[in-house]
Amino acid sequence: MDFEDLEPLVRLKRLGPAKVYVGRMAGWPKGDLKEGARWMLRALRSGLDGGFFWDTQGHFDPIWDRMRRFGSIEYLEDLLAGRLPPVRMRDTLRIHDLTVDRYNPWNAY
Repeated sequence: MDFEDLEPLVRLKRLGPAKVYVGRMAGWPKGDLKEGARWMLRALRSGLDGGFFWDTQGHFDPIWDRMRRFGSIEYLEDLLAGRLPPVRMRDTLRIHDLTVDRYNPWNAY
């Protein structure tokens, strides 16, 4: 299906109570967050329920912190208008009793 044309998906959604989510991550230029935000905003405004992303494990960077909020029209509008604060990054060194990057015999199996 041509994902540039959302009308077939909108017609499908009108047939019943099912929710329709679109996915387009592979088609966006890598690192072009605003292009993705424009596309998702268009999908939400057309009446679709949201979107999904394949291979999210490849997005552990500041871009994923933004993309995971793409279900909100207000958030997308703020992102495109440049009204969002910068992403804060921090190193995770411990998770409860586990020190990251160190072997903990207690958690061995």
